[in-house]
Amino acid sequence: MGDGILFSIEDPERPRVIDRVQDNVNFAFWHSATFNQKADKVVFTDELGGGVGATCNEETGPNRGADGIYDIVGKGEKSKLVFRSYFKIPRHQADTENCVAHNGSLIPVKGRDIMVQAWYQGGVSVWEFTDSENPRRSPTSSAAR
Repeated sequence: MGDGILFSIEDPERPRVIDRVQDNVNFAFWHSATFNQKADKVVFTDELGGGVGATCNEETGPNRGADGIYDIVGKGEKSKLVFRSYFKIPRHQADTENCVAHNGSLIPVKGRDIMVQAWYQGGVSVWEFTDSENPRRSPTSSAAR
């Protein structure tokens, strides 16, 4: 639950760990990983609180319960996961609303890295991470309130 891991599956019967990252400050439960189309980036999702807590509030902050964006640098066995930024819905929810990143999916758009992301009672965001260090919410993204 506390690691982002990059595996080599060159030999599917004997997968090997190539790199491993941890974020003990902002990530609680490494829930899922989504690769971009070029497989040179991965978005790890933190399901902070398991979806039962209010995590889109000022007290929790913008990085806990968010998506962590990592570039994959290097080739093959020398590949490394390099942290670039976080993405979380840019608004606070009420302290009674469950809000945490959950099960994002890649939207295939040539030349761009775009995801749709569920946030429990925080709604849904469509967001772009083509620039790994500056992810941004799509202006057409809608969210439940």
